[in-house]
Amino acid sequence: MTKTNIVVQSNELIMLDRYDWTLQEQKIFLFLVSRVNSMKDKDFRRITLTVQEFATLVGVKNRSSIYTSLEMITDKILSRVFRIETEYSVTKFQALSRAKYVKKTGTVELTIHQDMMPYLLEISKNFTVYELKNITKMTSSYALRVYELVKMFERLGEVTYDIDNLRKKLGINAGELTNFSDFNRYVLSIARREINSKTDLQLEYEPIKEGRKVALIKFKVKHINNKKITKSALKLESSQHIRAQNHPIAFGNIATQLVENLKPNVTNGNSLESLQKITHKKNKSKNNISVKTEKPIPQKTGFMKMFQYFLEDKLRRFYSIKTND
Repeated sequence: MTKTNIVVQSNELIMLDRYDWTLQEQKIFLFLVSRVNSMKDKDFRRITLTVQEFATLVGVKNRSSIYTSLEMITDKILSRVFRIETEYSVTKFQALSRAKYVKKTGTVELTIHQDMMPYLLEISKNFTVYELKNITKMTSSYALRVYELVKMFERLGEVTYDIDNLRKKLGINAGELTNFSDFNRYVLSIARREINSKTDLQLEYEPIKEGRKVALIKFKVKHINNKKITKSALKLESSQHIRAQNHPIAFGNIATQLVENLKPNVTNGNSLESLQKITHKKNKSKNNISVKTEKPIPQKTGFMKMFQYFLEDKLRRFYSIKTND
């Protein structure tokens, strides 16, 4: 299998509450995910890693304890269960279905469970892509989880989490780090330091109070240009978006993304030119931009909402997709 070193996961998987996952277990699991080709693979194959790769990932330096750690960690991952709850059902499934140590070659063979397929293979929308190297040097399990939780919103630039919900996603048990000063000291500040020094992101955060109690954490995140993502990662992300463009239910997302990209232009002299290129409808009026559509535009506040509606309508017409309005 091609070694991509790129982690691609559905956002639904990232947003699950992963209780009690250790840093070592997270690194091994994400290593396996990075060996999956999310665009081409139709099924999960056995993924092989050497004992030395395993030792490097989990930070074991004493050779005499490598094999003990290997067996203990793989046993733990095999026992881990993901839980997805909807209005009508609760589904539970394992992360791994198989683990095998080959004594003669000194390698470990691991297989991701088949029930993980919807979250790792052929993902067309709502996914997150990052390079494995961004998390391999981390020393805090909290930092790794925070990285994933904010990486999802890198393009938006910010995200706000309810502090109780955030604690669950970080695997913090009830009764632990209940004082915000402790939570800030042992979780948030460490996560910020590790993310800013070891990854492709720059992270800041702000506690928001309701009354006298901190209720929300607002994260501000941006990609650092001098920490460039590799060509393989960019190519993979681009191919994922091409797949999304051809997916009917993704048209609303495409329109939203294009509108977000146009926002910087609607307040400067390039706004008219930018809109003309996309709609191919020119209006030479100096002070107004009008767009004619066959359907009446609902009364929405703001120019960008109006344009988003127009763009979604044109996408549906272009691909001859029937929708129930």
